[in-house]
Amino acid sequence: MDIFGSFDDELAEMRERMDRIFEAFMRNELGTDQSPTVYGFSLQTSQDGEPVMQEFGNSPAPAMIGSGEPQEREPLIDVLESEALVRVIVELPGVQKDDIKIDAQALSLEVTVDNDVKQFHEQIDLPCSVQPNSVKASYKNGVLVISMNRVNKKRKGRTVKVD
Repeated sequence: MDIFGSFDDELAEMRERMDRIFEAFMRNELGTDQSPTVYGFSLQTSQDGEPVMQEFGNSPAPAMIGSGEPQEREPLIDVLESEALVRVIVELPGVQKDDIKIDAQALSLEVTVDNDVKQFHEQIDLPCSVQPNSVKASYKNGVLVISMNRVNKKRKGRTVKVD
């Protein structure tokens, strides 16, 4: 069983999209703002051992290049976890903190920015359950840091004494 069976196809498709983005950039069809264009992917392994590829960046969706319609941008995101906390770091350059909306759930976060100049949106699946009422967020120099407490799972079962 080849766990990377579709990986070559996904890389080829991503290469084609990157080529279209670069060509649109060279024709100056990516918009009028002068912010850098970023596009990439991360490859991780799921808990089941399957490869999981996630694209990221602030470039327009490949299917919409050259359409002339405003594009929503995808922020760069990193999720870090420790024994007590889950921390989500989101790069949101060029926005005001009052324009940032965060919706926290036990297993996900939704980060949205919508103003006249920039649009960002991302639904972030968290690696574990968190306490939504513990969420704290700070924003400085274009970087949003969201911290929340992990849910402490009570151990189920019992201790057995060996005779």
